[in-house]
Amino acid sequence: MADEARLIYWDSNCFTSYINEHPDRLPTLDAILDDAHRSSGKLVIVTSVLSKVEVAFSLEEQLTRVLVAEEEARIARLWADTSVIKLLRSTSSSSTTRGS
Repeated sequence: MADEARLIYWDSNCFTSYINEHPDRLPTLDAILDDAHRSSGKLVIVTSVLSKVEVAFSLEEQLTRVLVAEEEARIARLWADTSVIKLLRSTSSSSTTRGS
């Protein structure tokens, strides 16, 4: 089991904080991403496929309602390395609903 990857779950707020360069969070998020890149697959960030949709635009793009090529490229690079970030699919058997 020592060869298994260590998984860290990031919700969409982690990705939006990274993309929008949130000053209080960016140093920590950068460090985690750097560790994942250097780990040769031993540290992997996992997130829901829904996060990719929720993180489709930077704050600047949302406010101005104009796509910015540089921002789009940054976001695309974030998702590109699947050895660092893995997308998890949600299925009805893996999600839980609570009744009232």
